[in-house]
Amino acid sequence: MVLLMLVVLCFCSLKEVVASGSPISPQSYKNVLNQGFTTTYFEQLNFDQVYDKKDVEDVSERGFTNLRLRCREDLDGFNMTAFLANLETVVDDCLSLNVTPYISWINHAAEADATEKNRQGYLDWWKAVAIQLKDKDYRLSFNLFTELDTDSSLRTNSSGYNDWTRSVIKVIRDTGGNNEKRILILASPEISAEGLQKIDPTIYQNDTYLMIEAHTYAAGPQNIFENGSCKSSPPRCWIGDGETMGKSLVDQNIEFATKFTRDNGIEIVWGAWMPFDNTSGGLNETEVIDFSTYFVQSLKNASIPWSVNDLNTFYDVMSNQWKTELSTIKEQQFNTTLVLDAIVENM
Repeated sequence: MVLLMLVVLCFCSLKEVVASGSPISPQSYKNVLNQGFTTTYFEQLNFDQVYDKKDVEDVSERGFTNLRLRCREDLDGFNMTAFLANLETVVDDCLSLNVTPYISWINHAAEADATEKNRQGYLDWWKAVAIQLKDKDYRLSFNLFTELDTDSSLRTNSSGYNDWTRSVIKVIRDTGGNNEKRILILASPEISAEGLQKIDPTIYQNDTYLMIEAHTYAAGPQNIFENGSCKSSPPRCWIGDGETMGKSLVDQNIEFATKFTRDNGIEIVWGAWMPFDNTSGGLNETEVIDFSTYFVQSLKNASIPWSVNDLNTFYDVMSNQWKTELSTIKEQQFNTTLVLDAIVENM
């Protein structure tokens, strides 16, 4: 009887977090995010052709609970007014269906050439987004960068990264409304959780509504070797069922993240991972399924929420249905239904 009451209380507590409109702690927000997909709705200018609310309905029915809305600022012909209206539409649709939206910014040219002009453009973009959405409930969060993508970018310029990050947090918080205590998700200065050490601790020590994103395996596991050693950086190779090479690297990469949480008290989001080898196409379907199974189980055991890269791989946004035909990825054919089934079964 006591156990039943505890279960009911936990369920009611989570339901209250979702529905009350109260600020959500990072520890609770992990259970609001859980698992989902990255999206490309705002990486092109054909929004009306690629988005339908049914997408969100289907994602929810399949058991997924978040969508990472990657947004490119650098598109030719980009119109901020139209973008904000479309973004609000998706956010509202997600919230109405209990799918958690989190928004991330993309402009790789601005990151690579981190001038004061580009920094100001970054801050202006986030200010406009924050003002537009400041009264949305606390399930909405902002992921301050999608990925620091190039070797000459803020990834290798920790001073610039910290300056941009500190400044944008203030800009967003100053817009008021729910943004004062909304979850903001920082990016790793590198692709892996190892780079989290480059973040100035004063940034997250002074704000209790921050999380940090890592995305090792954003392009999938890779079979790239040199003299018998895994060449990818950070190491993310996978062979066969992962026993010989793969599982230990997954454990290592996740341990970097969980250790950072233990040492610094800030929660991790795995903002992007891909089941397939999107670099060299070196994994077959069985290996992809084995990797996905182990990776999802490992993130679950570590209580790390995630988004898989990306919805388009598994879902046809033009016809608004899950893909059933074979898909070609890096010149290999895959039954993405089988891969998705393996992911869902282990969530």
